[in-house]
This record gives sequence, C-alpha cells and structure tokens, in this order.
Amino acid sequence: MNAISQIDHESELAVAFAAINWPEEARIHLPTLTATHFADPHAKNIVTAFEDLDAAGKTISTTTVCTWLRDANLIDAPGPFFADASEHRDRNMPHSVVEVYRRVEDHAHTRRVGALLKHADAELNAGRPCNEVLAALTSGIEATATKRHDAPAAIEFLRPSELRDFEPPSGWNLVGDFHLQRESVTVIGGAPGIGKSRALLSLAVAGANGPGAQWFGLGVHRRFRTMILQTENGRVRLQRDFAEQPVERLDEYLRVCPPPPFGIRFDRADFCAQLRASIREFRPDVIGIDPWNAVAAEDKQRDYLAAFEAIRSALPPGVERPAFVIVAHTRKPSANERHSGAGLLATLAGSYVLGSVPRAAFVVQRATNDTTDDRIVWTCCKNNDGEMGQRSAWVRSNGSFDRVDDFDWQAFDNPDAKAKREIDEDVMAEVFADGARTKAEAVRSLIEDHGFQKSAAYAALDESKGRFAGRISNVGGLISWT
Repeated sequence: MNAISQIDHESELAVAFAAINWPEEARIHLPTLTATHFADPHAKNIVTAFEDLDAAGKTISTTTVCTWLRDANLIDAPGPFFADASEHRDRNMPHSVVEVYRRVEDHAHTRRVGALLKHADAELNAGRPCNEVLAALTSGIEATATKRHDAPAAIEFLRPSELRDFEPPSGWNLVGDFHLQRESVTVIGGAPGIGKSRALLSLAVAGANGPGAQWFGLGVHRRFRTMILQTENGRVRLQRDFAEQPVERLDEYLRVCPPPPFGIRFDRADFCAQLRASIREFRPDVIGIDPWNAVAAEDKQRDYLAAFEAIRSALPPGVERPAFVIVAHTRKPSANERHSGAGLLATLAGSYVLGSVPRAAFVVQRATNDTTDDRIVWTCCKNNDGEMGQRSAWVRSNGSFDRVDDFDWQAFDNPDAKAKREIDEDVMAEVFADGARTKAEAVRSLIEDHGFQKSAAYAALDESKGRFAGRISNVGGLISWT
C-alpha cells in the first residue's frame, strides 16, 4: 500500500464518519462514494461496510457498521471513532465534507494513474511494443477519468427494465409530487407586484423548517438550503422582509444577495467565479433567480438558451446540482382573454423556452382587480414528473401567505358576471342576519362571503351617501340594518 499522509488519513476518516452518520445526504452529495477511493485501511473498511449495508437495504448507523465490521473480523471494539453520534442526527452534513471527499477522490485518481504508469514502464522494459503499451495506458486513464466527480456522462441510454426499476435517490424530491426536485428547473410566474418574490422567500422558509412544513399546500420532504440571487429588493426592503421571520433558525439554511452592482451577469468571468465559490461554501439544495429578465433581457430563443447554459455552467455537476427556481413575469392578457389551468403556461412573458425548459411551473394571479385586495390564486400549470394538484387561494399576511378556504371560485372564474352583480337588500340582510356589527366585519363579509370588491362594500355601507343610507345606521361604531 502506498504511504498516506496524516492529512489524507484524517480526510478519509472524516468522509467515512460523514457517510455513516448522514447516509441519506451521502447518497446525494457523495454520489461516487466507493471504498476503492480510500487508502487508509480503517476508512476503507468503514466505507465497505456502508456499501454492503446500503446494497442490502439495511439501516446505516454506527451500530450497524460496528456489527458488520465485527462480523467481518475487522475490529474488536468500536473505539473512540464510533462514539454515539445521535447529536448529529438532527443536523445536516457539514458543508466541508463534499470538498474533502473531492480531495480524497482526486488523490485516489492520482494513485490509479501512478499505478498505470508504473505498469506501463514495466511492460516497456519487458519488451512489449510501444503502441500496445500506449493504447492500454490511454484506455486505463480514460476509464479512470470517467469515474471522477467532474466527468458526468454527456449522454446515456437505458434499457426499459432499467427505467422501470429506477428509484430517485433519497432526498431528491424536495417539495410536493416532484414540484421541486434537484437538477431541475421550476418557474414561479406572475404579474409585477403580486408577491412572486415573497413566494420564493416562503419556499426557502419552508425548506428551513423541513418535513411537516408546507409551501402553498405542498408538503416539504426534507430540510434544504436555499440561495437567492435577486435584483428586485435592496437592503432596506430585505430588512423589512426578514423583520417578521425567525432569522436565527434561517441563518443556516438561507442566503440572499442584495442587488449586485452590475446585475446578475453570467457573461462575466468574475461574477461566475464568485458565484461558484459561494455555492461551494454554502452548498445550496435550491438556487432561485429573481427576476428572470435580469438574466435574459431579450425574448429571443437563442438568448434564453444561452442564459440557461450560462447558469448551468456555474452550478455543481451531476447529482450535486441543486434545484433551480426562476421568478418570471407574465404578460398582460389581451382584451377578453382569460387563462386557467395548464393554459396559464402560455402567459409567461418572453420566449416559449421559459415554459418548455422547466419541469414544473406555477402562476400566481390576483383574486380580483381591486388593488387593495391582498388575495391571490395559486395554480400549478405544469408538472412533468407528477400531479399538478388543485389550484388554491391565499392572502398575503405577515411576510408570507395564509390559505383562504372560503374563496368564491365561481366569481373568480366568471369576473364579468360578478361585475354585473350588485349588493342588494337580500345580501345586506344576510350580512346583518345576526345583528349589528362593525364596519370592518361587514366589509369582510361582503368581500369573503359574497364575493364583492372592497370599494363596492364600503360604498354600500356608507350610511350618509350610499344607496342604503335610509336603512343602515351607525351607533357607537356598530352598523345596523333595518
């Protein structure tokens, strides 16, 4: 066995330790993990145990690994390395592990190439023809390179049986029915000022909360880190956005950039280099760009494809690649034009590429044309890998969104019919059926229970100038209907 330095010894043991204490994250962030990369005998044995237990579908923990090693007569006692690691189970794998494993893998690559060169030298000294030795050496080095973390396959063909038996890696599906998944693009579209940035931020907060949290009614399957590149909001607005958030809990899981001085410039080498360094340090599971037109200002297909390629080039390769969320504008609809369901995909502004590249897309619409109405309608209009799910209604509240359970879908789907409706005596009688109430309560009832706009509600409740001025009275702040 080749000599291994103390630094390499510690690095290999650190990776082995991470694999058995965070097995699910190891499958995602250490996709090429194999015992053949390790020179340290203890680390090699531990990772061999990991591979064997994983292949058998057994639980991976310090206990099961120790049992495997004892059964294989590789250890007599656990030793200090296998101290109880229960304190780690509620935390994520340290950010540094991926970088350490890359160094371990690179050193393994160097050892393999060294062994190939040594063998080639022996073959030449034994009189084997030079062209044969060179061909064997080239083939060996190419085979070695394909196993490295930075050499993903450019194209791959699979048999139907392999496709049938495919199971996404644990932790791959982050939210919903593959509405947000690693290596894929998800779009959040909507009109300006409707709350798209807030929706992206609420996604990051849900990811920090982990299983049990929801994002617009979709379940979060694991805790994940989010990095948001945005040009919309400066530090003052960001301060307000986070004033009502539990920032101490979010610090480990979220990074947001104030608007970069030169914008989001994937065409600049310095920007891409600094972005790559930030991604390596934070290791996000999700990267969001807000808004998309800060990246692709033109609407031409060529510009959109170039922008996507520039973004991908700045992201980690293979299964380490995070999920990608784009915040995009929707175009202003033409007269008498109204889209719903899958048809909302056509409302995304710009090239059709923006709707074709993502695996999933959401569009947010205003509940009414009333600018003071904070309710929105949330619709998944595309999900290539799962069910789209039902649309839902929400109201902006406390920096996030609260669900509206009694939303008037008939009025939303038929806005013209709603516009022709008037608040009549029967409606007013229903509003005050239980007696006097405050104006705020009456307004809320007319809006939420009967589907009228806020302006119409206030006009109807005007006791001095409204159409029902003779039938309503305001005494001590309570409005009565007679």
